[in-house]
Amino acid sequence: MATVAEALDAANFYYRSRNLRSTDAICRKILQQEPDRPEALNLLGAVACQVGDLERAIASISRAIELNPRQPDFYCNLAESYKRLGKPDRAIAAFRQALELQPDAVEGYKGLGDLLFEEGNFNEAQNCYQKWMQLEPNSAIVRFKLGLLAKERGKIEEAIPLYEQALQLQPNFVDAYNYLGQAFICQGKFEEAIALHQKALALQPDCLDAIISLAGIYERQRQFDRAEALLRPAIEAGTDHAGIIHAFAVLCQHQKKPADAIEPLKQRLSRGDLTASHRRAFLFTLADSYDASGNFDLAFDCYRQANDLKPMTFDPGPTARAIANIKNTFTREGLAGFATASNSSQLPIFIVGMPRSGTSLAEQILASHPRVFGAGERSALHQLAKQIGPSLGSQVRYPRCLDSLNVLAADRIASEYLQMLQSLAPDASFVTDKMPSNFLHLGLIQLLFPGAKIIHCVRHPLDTCLSCYFQDFLGTHAYAYDLNSLGTFYQLYWDLMAHWQQALSLPIFELRYEELVTEPESKIRNLVEFCGLEWDDACLRFHQSDRHIPTASYHQVQQPIYTKSVARYKNYDRYLDVLKSSLGNMSIAFE
Repeated sequence: MATVAEALDAANFYYRSRNLRSTDAICRKILQQEPDRPEALNLLGAVACQVGDLERAIASISRAIELNPRQPDFYCNLAESYKRLGKPDRAIAAFRQALELQPDAVEGYKGLGDLLFEEGNFNEAQNCYQKWMQLEPNSAIVRFKLGLLAKERGKIEEAIPLYEQALQLQPNFVDAYNYLGQAFICQGKFEEAIALHQKALALQPDCLDAIISLAGIYERQRQFDRAEALLRPAIEAGTDHAGIIHAFAVLCQHQKKPADAIEPLKQRLSRGDLTASHRRAFLFTLADSYDASGNFDLAFDCYRQANDLKPMTFDPGPTARAIANIKNTFTREGLAGFATASNSSQLPIFIVGMPRSGTSLAEQILASHPRVFGAGERSALHQLAKQIGPSLGSQVRYPRCLDSLNVLAADRIASEYLQMLQSLAPDASFVTDKMPSNFLHLGLIQLLFPGAKIIHCVRHPLDTCLSCYFQDFLGTHAYAYDLNSLGTFYQLYWDLMAHWQQALSLPIFELRYEELVTEPESKIRNLVEFCGLEWDDACLRFHQSDRHIPTASYHQVQQPIYTKSVARYKNYDRYLDVLKSSLGNMSIAFE
């Protein structure tokens, strides 16, 4: 007759082999002999967790922990049970206890990292994944998850090499092919993306994620029939796959059939088993569908629910202090005293403003000109600003470190940025950088690129803020999830732009969205002339360009000029008291 220790060895073997029935039977026999055997209670609970009997799982594992509170794997199993029960806080606490007992417990870092990722705690999640990678340096999965984390933070360029490393370690990694393909889609590399998704389908012919991505490519290319042919069979079969339903809903909107999207979205939301990020995406898309159908009350309710799922982290204090520091540093007198780069390059055109103020439209118009390349939103200037102090050997942070800047250093820093632009389009006379938040760096732009042009995109504050609130941004826009925060941030941005108008000698062209869409030809001609370009009719046919637009406005700028977004806020006026109060008198000049 087997001893209890031998029976436990057998139970563990069966559990690792996924033979849950045999594991359960052996553990029950052990507990008949020794009712308080913690290892058997833990395994019995782990089996219950796997079959979905979560309350029994938690009770059994908790009893095991009472009997032996020093076993880290007990806490990991308890955490998994709480996670499946929808109690992430308790799951996180259990994983932390496991890691306190065993700081090199790989399963603890895996589980804790995944939970923190789902909860939006990206910094701690990254720490967990990096510790996991230290413990398992040949793991393809941890590199893949670090790639997912970079992607969720809007850092696609960091995600790509991580996906590629995962594929080097595991060449049949279907998810890595799909996410690498999605990253290439973000960069407009559609042919490369199609090839990767086809590899995924070759490995797994029923891979819905690959089908979704291929449909997304066709939708961006306005091949709506091909996209629908991929998605509709699954919809008609009653799929509950969140990605398929969401992709179909987005396609319906772009086919101008938003009502077709509403019921599938509502039904999937009603199940209540979506992750926070999926639920947020569904709510934003359902809200968009209601908005396009003219049901503004239901739309706003969904937008509010979606934004409530975003972590509220915006504190206006640090932003206000940073902007005050910029204003105090970059006065007209201060700028005159700083070293200026000696280049006379007119290559960069900076398009700045609030998000959703028309920056994508401005870039699309200019990039339709044969001498202009649209580089999209580049983070390079932000990175350069952060690196200036260390590169100068200064202990003072930007922008105060500019006191140590000399012409040689300014030339070196400017050259780094200009080389980046030239690598994107070696033959272009001008390259646009439409990172909206570069409005923070106009003083630095004057020092590094004295021949640059600046285009400031302006739209009615209520329309701008509401459009931000209605957008499921990729990356961090903490101010955008609350109407009061949006109004506060807009005031800070507007105040800084007013300062630049007084302090800078660089030319700034103010492009008002409402004027652009009501008088397109005259405003586009003014814009082209400001940039020092000869006229080209292609700028009026910007919507016919096949260039890739990676931002949320890609569908809008593929259409001719329209005015339906002007005064859109009036559809939601009854919900905007908080925003109006936060904006103060900002809107009066736009009425």
